[in-house]
Amino acid sequence: MRRLFLLACLMSWVNPAYAQIDCPASFESGQLMTAAAGEQKIDGLTEERIWTASDGVQLIPVDNGKRVFFAAPGGEHTLFLQVKLTYEHADPPEAEGKPTTRKVEFLPYDYKHPFVVKGGPGPAPVESLRDKAGDAAGAIGVAVKAISDAVKANKLPPELFLEVLRGYLSDWQGNKAIPVIESRVAKLTDAKAIAAELDKIVAELGTTPAPDDPVDPSQPLAVTYVYEVRDTPVPVGVTTGINRLNRERNIRATAIDDDILDGDGDVPDQYKVPITEAHKVGLPALVVTSGDKALKVVKDPRTEQQVFEAIAP
Repeated sequence: MRRLFLLACLMSWVNPAYAQIDCPASFESGQLMTAAAGEQKIDGLTEERIWTASDGVQLIPVDNGKRVFFAAPGGEHTLFLQVKLTYEHADPPEAEGKPTTRKVEFLPYDYKHPFVVKGGPGPAPVESLRDKAGDAAGAIGVAVKAISDAVKANKLPPELFLEVLRGYLSDWQGNKAIPVIESRVAKLTDAKAIAAELDKIVAELGTTPAPDDPVDPSQPLAVTYVYEVRDTPVPVGVTTGINRLNRERNIRATAIDDDILDGDGDVPDQYKVPITEAHKVGLPALVVTSGDKALKVVKDPRTEQQVFEAIAP
């Protein structure tokens, strides 16, 4: 009988009379508001109240969850209250044994209360990737597209694409879009997934090239390590040197397969000079360029020091 009584009491919690969250439906921004819900005490039941809310609402439950203080920015929001009821149930004894007791939990209902905060700035607008990139969006899109084309043509192994991408994007260090782009592809290891995500990024950025800046023909602007992917791995010292150039110098440093092609089956323009010059001395080779002019070619470099010596005057 006690169990039936408890169940009847539990059912009363789904009655709308107990489902009301006491809170205004609208109020002005900048106010700290309070919300509460009706309480019903039943012998043998333990109650736990769990308050949550939609994004942007700050909650401070008090009085063991009987009330909650909250603040929210301008716009439409919702408060949620989940009531968890627990009681101890005694199972019938087996033969001459003693009855066993266990806890039984019920979640009778999830209550909710929509409300509107008037005035205030409202939710902050979401800044698109193109907005983050600013005036450089089109130029960055061109660089990302070149990497995507190389991945699709199986000319850039998945394990190397991220370093090459960073090299391509090194011209825009400090641009807010760059860390977002890298974070979206950093954990991808499948070529199809990489190309698909890069294409999404290109679509968001656009591909309008930036106007060319005047080039000082005596200053190295790019360092390219050209090698046969299938024959020789990139030496650790060279990889370290390339990474340092991208981080510490305004120099785009990359390692590429000598057969790299874009989506149209052509050698990307920025690699035509490095590949041509590398083949003159034999692969692998490190080629330092400024615009379309080769400044220095180092055959088969092995160390970080050799990479930095190549850019020295």
